[in-house]
Amino acid sequence: MSELDLALLGPPVITRSGAPVSFDTRKATAVLALLAVQHGELSRERLAALLWPDADAVRARASLRRTLSVTAAAAGPGLVVTRTAVALDLSQVRVDVTEFE
Repeated sequence: MSELDLALLGPPVITRSGAPVSFDTRKATAVLALLAVQHGELSRERLAALLWPDADAVRARASLRRTLSVTAAAAGPGLVVTRTAVALDLSQVRVDVTEFE
């Protein structure tokens, strides 16, 4: 069993070690979905621009920091966050979209 399971075909369902994971913001789910279909890392700047397109760069980065903090706490080691980029550790994450492809 994978540490983190992302079911994105249909309404998103995220589980960690078999237990449902919920977030206080839909952006957290969006971060995981974007990374799952990207098949690689995304820079923090790119994520901020995608998720907060109407915000100025400083505000978008601040919102991303908060969202990544919440997401990383719930997602565990399947989410890899560095100072410059964010990615999924595909050895610990199962994504139904990837399996479907």
